[in-house]
Amino acid sequence: MSVTPVKVLKAAFCQVAVVDDLRVNVENAISAIRNAVKTKSGVKLVVLPETFNCPYGTEHFRKFSEPVPSGYTCQKLSKVCKELDIFLIAGSIIEIDEQGKLYNTVTIWNPKGELIGKHRKIHLFDISVTRNGGCIFKESSVLTPGDKPTIVTIEGRKFGIGICHDIRFDELAKLYALEGCQAIIYPSGFDVCQGEMYWKLLQQARAIDNSCFVGMICAARDSSASYVDYGHSMLVNPWGDVLVEAGEGEETVFVDFDFSIIDDYKRELPILSQRRTDLYGVNYKKF
Repeated sequence: MSVTPVKVLKAAFCQVAVVDDLRVNVENAISAIRNAVKTKSGVKLVVLPETFNCPYGTEHFRKFSEPVPSGYTCQKLSKVCKELDIFLIAGSIIEIDEQGKLYNTVTIWNPKGELIGKHRKIHLFDISVTRNGGCIFKESSVLTPGDKPTIVTIEGRKFGIGICHDIRFDELAKLYALEGCQAIIYPSGFDVCQGEMYWKLLQQARAIDNSCFVGMICAARDSSASYVDYGHSMLVNPWGDVLVEAGEGEETVFVDFDFSIIDDYKRELPILSQRRTDLYGVNYKKF
């Protein structure tokens, strides 16, 4: 049955803290979800950060891994969505498959508690940055990359899903835009080094170029951790305006996806319809 697309979708970005205890992290996330829905009337979508139930570090990933959707975390997420009648873009968890391979995976749930989408991080975070304090990380030492884009429909609107480092690859965002997505959500764990340099800039670039909303949701900052998250969960509109930005600590910020902004932008700047694929030779495969 088709759903009439909503004009405005009310959402909450939950910037939760993460500790070295899976069940504590899950209960903290569930509490944040419940508080968000209780605090703000009409919230229909909640979003969590990358690896919200696991410290971000390759040494932790196998220990915290779970099957999807039968694992402890997924069962808890399914239950709370049904209880609160919400959609949930559930950050990411470390998924383990039947062959023992590990993936960095976003799960997306509907108000019936059903899994409606699963995005495995396509572009693994392998970097060695020296400036601005530096950061060295190699997800590929333990994780397997995903190989499929992910689009879900929430209240009649198409959302593209990525995870953190996926935002650096503009072709993924362009594919989502050409498939009709009006928002792209990247649960993220940007480190403070890169956050200072690129956090807002990347979101503005993807939003402006693709005529859509772009949001990144990070974990709260813990300066004592071996990997320090940036915080500053954010939503940007296609004009490049920052609609909301969290601070560094635990915080839930509320956002309105007003889709009339997308219509206005596309009418005034119809860049997607003006693309010269014949000139560039770029083929964005339909899926």
